[in-house]
Amino acid sequence: MMLRNRLINTMADWLFATAAATLFACWANSWRVMARLIDLGIEIPPPLRFQTLMRDAAGMAPAVALVFGVALALGFGIAALIQRGWRVPHAIAYPLAGAVAIAVTLVLMKAAMAITPLAAARDPAGVAMIVAGGAIAGLIFAWFRPSLA
Repeated sequence: MMLRNRLINTMADWLFATAAATLFACWANSWRVMARLIDLGIEIPPPLRFQTLMRDAAGMAPAVALVFGVALALGFGIAALIQRGWRVPHAIAYPLAGAVAIAVTLVLMKAAMAITPLAAARDPAGVAMIVAGGAIAGLIFAWFRPSLA
């Protein structure tokens, strides 16, 4: 029963972390695209910016969550295995695993498709923002993990 509860809690933590990384990536993507449009002289009023962020997230989130969810599950699983041998604090292991998982995912998407489906990931600043979302997802996941003591 205790193992079942721990599995359910871990899955809930992973879902929450995946949701955070997904929203972060979707919003970073929208923000970067709108910033480029504004640089071109296109006026985007604040209410439209907010509406665009929400609509882009709603449209992109299912696909991004699927891809990032798998990546984070693998990354967090590897981090948990590494922690069994080395006593790395959760606050370091899981954010690092989240960032690496998302970075590897972006590289694999670029290699497989010759272009990344996330427009923000087409320049270094956008990649950094999306990878930071993976690190934030790792922080969220680490927050709920039992201590190593």
